[in-house]
Amino acid sequence: MSTFGNTGSVASYAYNRVQSIPSSVSGTPMIQFAEIAVYELENWTGASIGTTTIDSKYSSYLINRCVAMTLANMHGVGVHFNWQLGAFNVSKGNATNTETMQVDAALKACEQELQSLGRP
Repeated sequence: MSTFGNTGSVASYAYNRVQSIPSSVSGTPMIQFAEIAVYELENWTGASIGTTTIDSKYSSYLINRCVAMTLANMHGVGVHFNWQLGAFNVSKGNATNTETMQVDAALKACEQELQSLGRP
């Protein structure tokens, strides 16, 4: 077993893949996203992965999942609203915005990783 690191490492790699992460999302929230990703993966695989010494075969899924959660949190992906005040209007959450496409790409990578890891 070659080890990758811990959930802090996962968060660090994810941080390097996303531009302009606000301080309210970086740090502890991203580490928590990484921990949640570990728990999801443990539930999927039935393996005991842990948060301190993570096998490198899980790194790609964990990083992509952390990226997806970070972007979704940053940009309110999944939040849809449209409102107007006179000539001023705001539309949020259309399916073609860049953030949604980035989250979708990360989640598709996660799906591929889950398929390659398999289930018991």
